[in-house]
Amino acid sequence: EQYDIPRLATEVLAVADALNVGRFHVASFSLGSAVAIFVSELAPERVRGQIVMNFGLFGHGTVKEQVLPRLLNTVFGGLRRIPSTTLI
Repeated sequence: EQYDIPRLATEVLAVADALNVGRFHVASFSLGSAVAIFVSELAPERVRGQIVMNFGLFGHGTVKEQVLPRLLNTVFGGLRRIPSTTLI
């Protein structure tokens, strides 16, 4: 229901747990790279290596913590549900 970096990182670890994967490599792209870095912070003993692509480094400031989840909820929760013919 909510898209924020800590929640998504926790979900990555939950998927690894569900698949019974102890240690793993992480490959990420764009915003997924922020999630991947957070996965490494949450469980450094589980992440064997990491590939980060197309990612601008940014800190977790108050404004970003307020804006980013709303933006992601709009994009993934709202816009993705619009049929493609509506946009044409």
